[in-house]
Amino acid sequence: MKINQKTALLLAVLLVIGSAWGKAKLTFSSMQKQLDVIYTEGIDQDGQSIAQDVKEKQKTARNCVTVARRYDSAINASFITAVENAAEGLDQAATLGERQRWEKKLDTAFSTLAGALLKAPMTEKDEQYVTGFMAEYLASQDRIERDPYHEKAASIRQETSGWFPSLMQKLTASSLEIYQIGG
Repeated sequence: MKINQKTALLLAVLLVIGSAWGKAKLTFSSMQKQLDVIYTEGIDQDGQSIAQDVKEKQKTARNCVTVARRYDSAINASFITAVENAAEGLDQAATLGERQRWEKKLDTAFSTLAGALLKAPMTEKDEQYVTGFMAEYLASQDRIERDPYHEKAASIRQETSGWFPSLMQKLTASSLEIYQIGG
């Protein structure tokens, strides 16, 4: 079978385009996997990660709810419900974007609940608990903000900026889910 020059050229062009598409798809997939591992396991894969710190925030918020239940007549019950719903939403979130939305809701709900508790008449011991919860929560948030994940994400964002990487992302239907502070 003899292939004419136009057919051969068309096949070569299709092969180059297919190769570029496949390489781009693999590259974006690999970048996303790197970010996901760093998010869940930490930069050194030691468990010190953003995901772990978000779980610590959930745990702290739930502990605050335990104390708040002792004073449910002195504070608005919707404050407790908001924290519980946000913590549960984080547990159920399937994507990074959903987790970020629920985390932001947890931040707001926890802040509101803790503030209301500090204004309520509490025992000295419970007031110390709430103050401690606030410090723990802020410490988790601080670790999240300083996590090396953000440097890696910025590096990947830089690599994928520009018209050609953006075009390849669209052509391969690839989008990078990157955790951003503040949701």
